[in-house]
Amino acid sequence: MITAMCRGGNSYVIRVPRDEMARVGVRPDELVQVDIRPVEIRSRLPVTFSRS
Repeated sequence: MITAMCRGGNSYVIRVPRDEMARVGVRPDELVQVDIRPVEIRSRLPVTFSRS
């Protein structure tokens, strides 16, 4: 899952959609493991704009 981080006071907050929480069976206030890595997202050009 890719999500954005935001500041919450002196901490960072990661937003996780409810659907994702339900899918993995995690409830609020449970401990979870998080792997934080920066991600670069690039838009794909439609085929009509690609080079020939």
